[in-house]
Amino acid sequence: MRKVLLAAALLLCALVLGWDGVRERYVFLQGRLYPREASILVLPEGISGDVAVLGEFGHLKWLDLRGRGLTPARMEALQQAAGRARLLWQLDFQGQRLDGNARAVQVRHLDAGDVAGLCCLKNLRRVDGRLCRDYQALGLLARRRPECHVEYTVELGGICVSGEERCLSPGECTPEQLEAALALLPQAERMDLRPTGIAPTQARALAMAHRGIRFLWEESLGGIRFRTDVRELDLSGVPLEGTGDIEELLPYLPGLQRLILCDCGIDSPAMASLGQRHPKIRFVWRVRLGPLSARTDDTWFAPITRHQLIGGRDADELKYCTDMECIDLGHCWIRDCAWARNMKNLRYLVLADTYVKDLSPLSGLKKLAYLELFVTPVRDYSPLLGCTGLEDLNLGYTYGDPAPLSRMTWLKNLWWGGIHHVPWYRGENPAALLQGSLPDTRLMFYAGSSTGLGWRELPHYYEMRDRIGMYYMKG
Repeated sequence: MRKVLLAAALLLCALVLGWDGVRERYVFLQGRLYPREASILVLPEGISGDVAVLGEFGHLKWLDLRGRGLTPARMEALQQAAGRARLLWQLDFQGQRLDGNARAVQVRHLDAGDVAGLCCLKNLRRVDGRLCRDYQALGLLARRRPECHVEYTVELGGICVSGEERCLSPGECTPEQLEAALALLPQAERMDLRPTGIAPTQARALAMAHRGIRFLWEESLGGIRFRTDVRELDLSGVPLEGTGDIEELLPYLPGLQRLILCDCGIDSPAMASLGQRHPKIRFVWRVRLGPLSARTDDTWFAPITRHQLIGGRDADELKYCTDMECIDLGHCWIRDCAWARNMKNLRYLVLADTYVKDLSPLSGLKKLAYLELFVTPVRDYSPLLGCTGLEDLNLGYTYGDPAPLSRMTWLKNLWWGGIHHVPWYRGENPAALLQGSLPDTRLMFYAGSSTGLGWRELPHYYEMRDRIGMYYMKG
């Protein structure tokens, strides 16, 4: 018996010593022995016990766990235990298994747990949620994985639109439904509200609440309907009491460039003030000029074409007509030309036989090419030094100092009938002074009349008459 016991003891010692040797070279895992030096482990059944055993594989580079789906918590524990080893695994997700290296996923519903699972997919770059309406979970996923493109759609008035849509045209819906949808459409820039049935007052409220979006709808004023994306709008003839209705409307017409308000009952000072408050919009209205009128965007004005003359302060409101290119006020009993100061495009101006004396308002008119001043009380010609585009000048029977004219070498034609009656300023003969100073200018001093010997044959004269639609006169 002693011999048997001794033999058993020796065998047990041998087994223990042998097992220790095995443990030095192998790891017992899932009922099997794996070499400690292994760089790849394939475990399709997963690891049911303590995952800390993975730390015994000092050279492990790949751990293949595909074959059984993992939860996010289990996967994180395995990854931590495996150290730097790369995991090949599958995620248990909504009753299916997703490859741990998946780059794209389609979802129909989503909750916080699903979001946690998808966040474990490090290579995930696209989530197709176009059929999903769990917007809160989709938003959470987008925030937690900003590098991942989360795609979804929003149903608005029976029409599905992408969450990334910039230009929207929803179907019939309420303002409340639209507000809720806009919270899910962060990239929206334009929206056509016309098919929605939303009233203009409600559309205005939406536009004020979402200033970064340009909404389109239809407005009306005085029976005239127009779209809010209009660039030019003509409300002429609509009776208005002041500019209040217009200014209330303007914030909702962001693309408006030109607004015509002729014969609306608003006076010129109020219209001019309106233009100053809204400098990006060109306002057009009708000004009163004695018995005549003109639009502020007219380019010519000539009472003679209506067989009329104006006088006194009748011409004052011409100052609002800054597009003027041609004005003929010859023989009118006006006393100044202050209205011309801002007419930067004025090319043809007739002030002959008027009471105009001060030419300073003309000093900045660089495009003025043709000017008739005969039979006027003008004495100071120096403002004309600023008219560097002036080519044709008629000073017949005016009696000012010619010295400034001697410096206007750009003149092509100077008519000055009656120059022999001009005083000799500084003892100089006016005609001789100009002949010596303007050798390249055609000088006509003794034409027998203000327009004799060809003034009304100059090209600019013909152009001027063509602009006002009048026949050509002879000298």
